[in-house]
Amino acid sequence: MIERDYIMRMITMLTAVIARLVQLKEARDYPRALAELQQQCRSLLGVDTEFLCSFEPASLSHLFGSDPQAAAIKCFAAGVLLKERSEVLALLEQPDDAAADRAQALNLLLEAYQSAGDHIDARHADLIEQLAGSIASPDDALHQRLLAYQESLPARELPSDEP
Repeated sequence: MIERDYIMRMITMLTAVIARLVQLKEARDYPRALAELQQQCRSLLGVDTEFLCSFEPASLSHLFGSDPQAAAIKCFAAGVLLKERSEVLALLEQPDDAAADRAQALNLLLEAYQSAGDHIDARHADLIEQLAGSIASPDDALHQRLLAYQESLPARELPSDEP
């Protein structure tokens, strides 16, 4: 019960952060959006956004704690925050930094899935698909991780020919 409450609280906080970021992006206040991302990253995860980009996702997962579920939700949150940051960086016409953040965000979302053994919430699979589609040439490690994720998904039901 406590674990589920923690996950729901974290998702609620992420939703509020994303809503604020949408407002800032619509107002074209990109520097403030980056500052908000940095502040929320520190608040939710206890680290800077640059820190998230400097470690392998599995290492970050270990740094986020010994409880696999808590580490998974933190990896999910980190992935969401980096995805948002990549969008702001793209708007600031910093394509290389935006691409690096997108790749790390995808890695973190895949790590969250692997650690939890399932999607964290209903948007998790959509975020992975969106990021995977936005990366033209993933490096070999990310490509392998994405293939492993796709193979782990349950087979989709095929439509029946029956009326």
